[in-house]
Amino acid sequence: MPPSLHEAVVRKAEDEGVSLNQLMTSAVARFVGYDVPVQNKSCGQFGRVKINITSPIDDKTLEKLTIGTRVLISGVVYTARDAAT
Repeated sequence: MPPSLHEAVVRKAEDEGVSLNQLMTSAVARFVGYDVPVQNKSCGQFGRVKINITSPIDDKTLEKLTIGTRVLISGVVYTARDAAT
């Protein structure tokens, strides 16, 4: 890893309040679409790694989702709502 990249990753881990190992694990997990819990030391809470989803969404992708999973959706998304009263 180039020293400049290492320095940037160390700064990001410090900003996020996590260890370098936690940051790298969550980054790799995000890259492969795996959802793992990571702890943010600054607030003492657990968060979930985001899963990147591109529409249209297939069943295999939907099966990965659980309550509390954070997702980043890209592509065309249609929304609708009933009439406001």
